Amino acid sequence: MAKKKKKKLKIKFKVILFILIIIILITCTVFYLKKPSLSNNSDFYNSVSNQVKEYIDKYNKYQVCLNEKYSESDLTDNLNDKINQVKEIIAKYNVSLYYYNPENEFSLTNKKDATYYAASTIKMLDALYIYKNADEGNLDLNDKATYKSSNYLGASKGMKKYKFGSKVALKELVKYAILYSDNTAHSILVDYIGKGKLKSFGNSLGAKNTLVGDIFGSISAEDSYYYLKALYEYFETNTENSKELKKIFIDSDQNYLNLPELNIDAAVKYGEYPPYYHENGIVFSQNPYLISILSTIGNNEKAFREINKNIYELNNTFYTERENRCKKIIEQ
Repeated sequence: MAKKKKKKLKIKFKVILFILIIIILITCTVFYLKKPSLSNNSDFYNSVSNQVKEYIDKYNKYQVCLNEKYSESDLTDNLNDKINQVKEIIAKYNVSLYYYNPENEFSLTNKKDATYYAASTIKMLDALYIYKNADEGNLDLNDKATYKSSNYLGASKGMKKYKFGSKVALKELVKYAILYSDNTAHSILVDYIGKGKLKSFGNSLGAKNTLVGDIFGSISAEDSYYYLKALYEYFETNTENSKELKKIFIDSDQNYLNLPELNIDAAVKYGEYPPYYHENGIVFSQNPYLISILSTIGNNEKAFREINKNIYELNNTFYTERENRCKKIIEQ
């Protein structure tokens, strides 16, 4: 999973290497034209070859270091200070948190097993189930489900234009469920999939509280992590369907995890049923991360944005400290 920052670093090293090779070729040409002795030629070429080899070895060593999984050696004073700062903010709002970087497995959690009413967060599982099965050839996104009177629920912006008995395409139902958090669309999808089958799907990902209770069920921050991880892995397949679904999540209502001031998108699904309010998503910074914030503090946008901004800074601090450590290693 090559990320933008790593690509930039690789490009930088490749450009430097290319320039170095050009300089060496020019030097060799000049050196040859002066026609030094064969012995001197051999010494010169061996010296140049060793320099190039040393540079390539350092580059490879640096890349290996950057790509290592998280270990305690990453816990510098700066990183520990930022972790403690995040913990203070989490304590201030008394929320459950699961932060995870899928690239290096660095994570931070708080009350990850505490359970909450899931509310609309369950809809990300609807979407993942439908789209994954479409890519696997088990269904067609244009297949239609019937809108029954028993499916009607409030807060259903997308389904307002349909009457009972209408046939609605699965891709439209997923779009309404994620984009508008449409409850009726979710109810129709649960009927189409089957509550038992959707529950088993969530459990197969690692979640323990999928659909415990009604068709919204319960959730913990760890459950949300499993949903988000599977969703991230699906987005990484980069199929046309996965790109379509990713855009729907990015464009969804009440997105408190994006960072518009930094031009950073986030694929998000919130859940709200006072006093419960949750934000779960994938933040597409230079080094993407998963974040679940579950709470009983209500719809407090300022709190969720403050928590996520500090997680973003923590994520960046990890990479800055990792890069510094890797530079020291190759300088030894």
